[in-house]
Amino acid sequence: MKQSLLPALVITACLAGKLSAQPPAVNYPAPAAVVPGASTDLTLFGANLAAPTALWTNLPSAKIELAPGIEGNGTKADQVVYRCTLAAEAPVGVYAFRLATGKGVSNTRLLMVDDLASVADNGNNKSLATAQPLTFPTAVDGAAEAESYDFYKLTVPSGQRISVEVVARRLGSALDPVVRLLDAAGRELAYSDDEPGIGADCRFVYQAPTAGDYYLELRDIRYQGSPNHRYRLRIGNFPLVNTPFPLAGQKGTSPKLTAAGPSSDEVSPLSIAVPFDVASGRLPIARP
Repeated sequence: MKQSLLPALVITACLAGKLSAQPPAVNYPAPAAVVPGASTDLTLFGANLAAPTALWTNLPSAKIELAPGIEGNGTKADQVVYRCTLAAEAPVGVYAFRLATGKGVSNTRLLMVDDLASVADNGNNKSLATAQPLTFPTAVDGAAEAESYDFYKLTVPSGQRISVEVVARRLGSALDPVVRLLDAAGRELAYSDDEPGIGADCRFVYQAPTAGDYYLELRDIRYQGSPNHRYRLRIGNFPLVNTPFPLAGQKGTSPKLTAAGPSSDEVSPLSIAVPFDVASGRLPIARP
């Protein structure tokens, strides 16, 4: 009898060892962006995040450290906070990160570098009457709930140009966003679902004919939702560019780039010197 129990005991011990050595898994970061020329405390939510050893990222010239002064930081399995400090010239865009612990390395997650200040979705903005007021310009980090809407309120002067962009699929979110701009009576002024050049994400530009309150309504096109149906809603007065043209430049030359997109006419052509030693064959470009 003792001999017949031995294989079962060995198998149980092996399974227990594997379960206790699960690698970290990151679900999402909050906020969804870090700011150039500043320090941002980035909270990573997920599982098996305790005792982190490093945070890898391709953010340019970033200083990354476990955020100090937070009680229990680095000891919790479901979240950890890192402080990310970027140079002022860090280009706006989408970057990647992975978390390492003594038990392995996490899945790859995406985050933005964004020069817009971040606010959080307050969770109570489910109707026009309870729309969350926003200061123009800004960016909102939120998550869509199933069979629901998120509403935001903007107060702008006459003639104000309003650029609206939802970044979701480009950050690996499950959300397929659709956004509408409404007047105070709930009439639709602008609408965007899938947009050329950015896949399932959406964006538009609108110029307010009169001063007053305007509302943004955001939801998943399929009315789905969860904590992983996350979005970054960007609002301001900025050009919306899908892609540069041409898409490539020969090393050692200075091609003139133009832009394509909903408001690319506001972006003047730019000559870029392409060095011979471009790392990974990609050259980030940011216009001041």
